Amino acid sequence: MRRRGIAGSLLLASAPFWLTWPAWPVWAQQPASPAQQWSGATAEELDVAWAAQISQQIKQHWRVPRGVSPVGPVLVTRIRLQFDASGVLASHSLARSSQNAAFDEAAMLAVTLGTANAVFGPPPSNTSFSFSIDFNSKEQPR
Repeated sequence: MRRRGIAGSLLLASAPFWLTWPAWPVWAQQPASPAQQWSGATAEELDVAWAAQISQQIKQHWRVPRGVSPVGPVLVTRIRLQFDASGVLASHSLARSSQNAAFDEAAMLAVTLGTANAVFGPPPSNTSFSFSIDFNSKEQPR
């Protein structure tokens, strides 16, 4: 069966929808683990990739609080995250303060929001895993 397109070109009839749709809806598919994405990588590279995925998720929730001047001194807060062997956030704490309470609280809130109900999967090393994230007042537009 042939149909004419808007511009007059020939179009072949499309295949039935059940042949073109994925087996599972895209929104229901689990993201590939770092191990699947980085086959052949060292254990250290896998750990770094796993931590980077989590950092990216957290940074999506990061907002520099109002009152922090964009032309003032650079503020940096470091948050330490500890994950258990199943990839669940066990704890997070302030490792280095910026000396600005609102800035530190905004960084802690980003971690809370970025990890709430998130399923990261187990760390590549399959053991408890910890790393730090730095939040910098100059790294994001307001």
